[in-house]
Amino acid sequence: MKAIDDRRLSKVTPIETPYGPAVEKTFVSAESCLREADVYRRMEGSGLRCAKLLEQKEKSLILSRLFGEDYVSLLARQEREGLDLHPWHSLLAWTISFYEITGLIQNDMNLRNFLFCDSEAVGIDFEDCREGDAGGMLAELSAFVLLYDPPMTENKTCIAGLIRDRAMEQRYCTEESFGKMQEEKLRQLLERRRLKKISRAV
Repeated sequence: MKAIDDRRLSKVTPIETPYGPAVEKTFVSAESCLREADVYRRMEGSGLRCAKLLEQKEKSLILSRLFGEDYVSLLARQEREGLDLHPWHSLLAWTISFYEITGLIQNDMNLRNFLFCDSEAVGIDFEDCREGDAGGMLAELSAFVLLYDPPMTENKTCIAGLIRDRAMEQRYCTEESFGKMQEEKLRQLLERRRLKKISRAV
Protein backbone atom coordinates (compact mmCIF):
# COMPACT_ATOMS: atom_id res chain seq x y z
CA MET A 1 0.00 0.00 0.00
CA LYS A 2 1.34 3.44 -0.92
CA ALA A 3 2.54 5.69 1.89
CA ILE A 4 0.37 8.73 2.54
CA ASP A 5 3.21 11.22 1.97
CA ASP A 6 6.35 10.11 0.16
CA ARG A 7 7.96 13.56 0.41
CA ARG A 8 8.74 13.22 4.11
CA LEU A 9 11.64 11.30 5.60
CA SER A 10 9.21 9.38 7.80
CA LYS A 11 6.56 7.33 6.01
CA VAL A 12 2.96 6.99 7.17
CA THR A 13 1.03 4.01 5.78
CA PRO A 14 -2.62 3.19 6.51
CA ILE A 15 -3.17 -0.34 7.84
CA GLU A 16 -5.93 -2.40 9.43
CA THR A 17 -5.49 -3.85 12.93
CA PRO A 18 -7.68 -5.81 15.38
CA TYR A 19 -8.27 -2.43 17.04
CA GLY A 20 -9.60 -0.85 13.84
CA PRO A 21 -8.12 1.56 11.26
CA ALA A 22 -4.54 2.54 12.08
CA VAL A 23 -1.36 3.89 10.53
CA GLU A 24 2.20 2.64 10.71
CA LYS A 25 4.68 5.51 10.92
CA THR A 26 8.17 4.40 9.91
CA PHE A 27 11.13 6.58 10.89
CA VAL A 28 14.59 6.97 9.42
CA SER A 29 16.21 6.27 12.79
CA ALA A 30 15.35 4.43 15.99
CA GLU A 31 16.12 7.67 17.86
CA SER A 32 13.37 9.55 16.03
CA CYS A 33 10.96 6.71 16.77
CA LEU A 34 11.82 6.82 20.49
CA ARG A 35 11.37 10.60 20.58
CA GLU A 36 7.88 10.46 19.13
CA ALA A 37 6.88 7.50 21.32
CA ASP A 38 8.00 9.50 24.38
CA VAL A 39 5.70 12.37 23.39
CA TYR A 40 2.72 10.03 23.03
CA ARG A 41 3.43 8.64 26.49
CA ARG A 42 3.56 12.14 27.94
CA MET A 43 0.11 12.84 26.49
CA GLU A 44 -1.39 9.49 27.55
CA GLY A 45 -4.12 9.93 30.16
CA SER A 46 -3.90 13.73 30.04
CA GLY A 47 -7.25 14.25 28.31
CA LEU A 48 -5.53 15.92 25.34
CA ARG A 49 -6.89 14.48 22.12
CA CYS A 50 -4.33 12.56 20.08
CA ALA A 51 -3.87 9.28 18.26
CA LYS A 52 -3.44 6.24 20.49
CA LEU A 53 -0.07 4.50 20.51
CA LEU A 54 -0.96 0.86 19.82
CA GLU A 55 2.47 -0.70 19.30
CA GLN A 56 6.10 0.38 19.26
CA LYS A 57 8.75 -1.27 17.09
CA GLU A 58 12.40 -0.42 16.65
CA LYS A 59 11.83 2.10 13.87
CA SER A 60 8.05 2.39 13.60
CA LEU A 61 4.93 3.12 15.61
CA ILE A 62 1.44 1.72 15.12
CA LEU A 63 -1.07 4.49 15.86
CA SER A 64 -4.84 4.68 15.77
CA ARG A 65 -5.91 6.49 12.62
CA LEU A 66 -7.46 9.93 12.89
CA PHE A 67 -9.85 11.13 10.20
CA GLY A 68 -10.19 14.83 9.54
CA GLU A 69 -9.24 17.82 7.40
CA ASP A 70 -5.69 19.07 7.65
CA TYR A 71 -5.31 22.75 8.40
CA VAL A 72 -3.74 23.56 5.02
CA SER A 73 -6.91 22.37 3.31
CA LEU A 74 -9.07 24.04 5.95
CA LEU A 75 -7.30 27.39 5.46
CA ALA A 76 -7.68 27.18 1.67
CA ARG A 77 -11.37 26.30 2.04
CA GLN A 78 -11.96 29.24 4.36
CA GLU A 79 -10.36 31.57 1.82
CA ARG A 80 -13.03 30.43 -0.64
CA GLU A 81 -16.02 30.10 1.68
CA GLY A 82 -15.38 32.63 4.44
CA LEU A 83 -13.52 32.75 7.72
CA ASP A 84 -14.68 30.68 10.71
CA LEU A 85 -12.50 31.26 13.76
CA HIS A 86 -13.67 28.20 15.72
CA PRO A 87 -11.06 25.83 14.21
CA TRP A 88 -8.33 28.36 15.00
CA HIS A 89 -9.44 28.81 18.61
CA SER A 90 -9.44 25.01 18.85
CA LEU A 91 -5.95 24.77 17.35
CA LEU A 92 -4.60 27.33 19.81
CA ALA A 93 -6.25 25.56 22.75
CA TRP A 94 -4.74 22.23 21.66
CA THR A 95 -1.26 23.69 21.09
CA ILE A 96 -1.19 25.50 24.43
CA SER A 97 -2.44 22.40 26.26
CA PHE A 98 0.21 20.30 24.51
CA TYR A 99 2.91 22.67 25.74
CA GLU A 100 1.59 22.72 29.29
CA ILE A 101 1.15 18.93 29.49
CA THR A 102 4.39 17.81 27.84
CA GLY A 103 6.70 20.74 28.54
CA LEU A 104 7.64 20.63 24.85
CA ILE A 105 7.08 22.77 21.80
CA GLN A 106 6.29 21.44 18.37
CA ASN A 107 9.35 22.41 16.39
CA ASP A 108 7.50 22.33 13.07
CA MET A 109 4.23 24.29 13.04
CA ASN A 110 3.46 23.41 9.43
CA LEU A 111 -0.34 23.30 9.18
CA ARG A 112 -0.16 19.80 7.67
CA ASN A 113 0.82 18.62 11.15
CA PHE A 114 -2.68 19.36 12.48
CA LEU A 115 -6.10 17.90 11.73
CA PHE A 116 -9.58 19.26 12.42
CA CYS A 117 -11.49 16.17 13.57
CA ASP A 118 -15.11 16.27 14.77
CA SER A 119 -14.91 20.03 15.46
CA GLU A 120 -11.63 19.68 17.39
CA ALA A 121 -8.00 20.32 16.53
CA VAL A 122 -5.40 17.60 17.05
CA GLY A 123 -1.67 17.40 16.36
CA ILE A 124 -0.26 14.42 14.46
CA ASP A 125 3.54 14.78 14.13
CA PHE A 126 5.86 14.89 17.13
CA GLU A 127 9.30 13.60 16.12
CA ASP A 128 10.77 17.13 16.10
CA CYS A 129 9.36 18.21 19.48
CA ARG A 130 11.81 19.71 21.96
CA GLU A 131 12.00 22.04 24.92
CA GLY A 132 11.69 25.66 23.87
CA ASP A 133 9.82 28.94 23.91
CA ALA A 134 6.03 28.78 23.55
CA GLY A 135 5.88 32.34 22.24
CA GLY A 136 8.26 31.43 19.43
CA MET A 137 6.18 28.33 18.66
CA LEU A 138 3.04 30.45 18.22
CA ALA A 139 4.96 33.07 16.21
CA GLU A 140 6.01 30.30 13.84
CA LEU A 141 2.39 29.15 13.56
CA SER A 142 1.31 32.67 12.59
CA ALA A 143 4.13 32.89 10.02
CA PHE A 144 3.01 29.64 8.39
CA VAL A 145 -0.58 30.91 8.24
CA LEU A 146 0.44 34.22 6.66
CA LEU A 147 2.59 32.69 3.92
CA TYR A 148 0.29 30.02 2.51
CA ASP A 149 -0.87 30.97 -0.99
CA PRO A 150 -2.29 33.46 -1.47
CA PRO A 151 -0.14 35.07 1.26
CA MET A 152 -1.05 37.91 3.64
CA THR A 153 -4.78 37.97 2.87
CA GLU A 154 -7.29 39.66 5.16
CA ASN A 155 -8.38 36.28 6.56
CA LYS A 156 -4.80 35.17 7.22
CA THR A 157 -3.97 38.48 8.89
CA CYS A 158 -7.02 38.06 11.13
CA ILE A 159 -5.92 34.56 12.15
CA ALA A 160 -2.36 35.76 12.79
CA GLY A 161 -3.78 38.50 15.03
CA LEU A 162 -5.77 35.92 16.96
CA ILE A 163 -2.60 33.86 17.48
CA ARG A 164 -0.68 36.94 18.68
CA ASP A 165 -3.43 37.92 21.11
CA ARG A 166 -3.58 34.41 22.58
CA ALA A 167 0.20 34.31 23.02
CA MET A 168 -0.02 37.60 24.91
CA GLU A 169 -2.96 36.37 27.03
CA GLN A 170 -0.86 33.37 28.06
CA ARG A 171 1.98 35.78 28.92
CA TYR A 172 4.33 33.96 26.60
CA CYS A 173 5.45 37.28 25.13
CA THR A 174 4.67 40.96 24.66
CA GLU A 175 3.21 42.40 21.48
CA GLU A 176 6.63 43.79 20.59
CA SER A 177 8.51 40.54 21.19
CA PHE A 178 5.88 38.54 19.30
CA GLY A 179 6.23 40.90 16.34
CA LYS A 180 10.00 40.42 16.31
CA MET A 181 9.71 36.64 16.54
CA GLN A 182 7.08 36.57 13.80
CA GLU A 183 9.27 38.70 11.54
CA GLU A 184 12.20 36.32 12.06
CA LYS A 185 10.03 33.25 11.43
CA LEU A 186 8.71 34.82 8.21
CA ARG A 187 12.28 35.48 7.09
CA GLN A 188 13.29 31.89 7.84
CA LEU A 189 10.31 30.41 6.00
CA LEU A 190 10.89 32.60 2.95
CA GLU A 191 14.55 31.60 2.88
CA ARG A 192 13.60 27.93 3.19
CA ARG A 193 11.23 28.29 0.22
CA ARG A 194 13.92 30.04 -1.81
CA LEU A 195 16.40 27.23 -1.18
CA LYS A 196 13.79 24.60 -2.11
CA LYS A 197 13.15 26.34 -5.43
CA ILE A 198 16.87 26.39 -6.15
CA SER A 199 17.28 22.68 -5.31
CA ARG A 200 14.36 21.76 -7.54
CA ALA A 201 15.82 23.75 -10.42
CA VAL A 202 19.21 22.04 -10.21
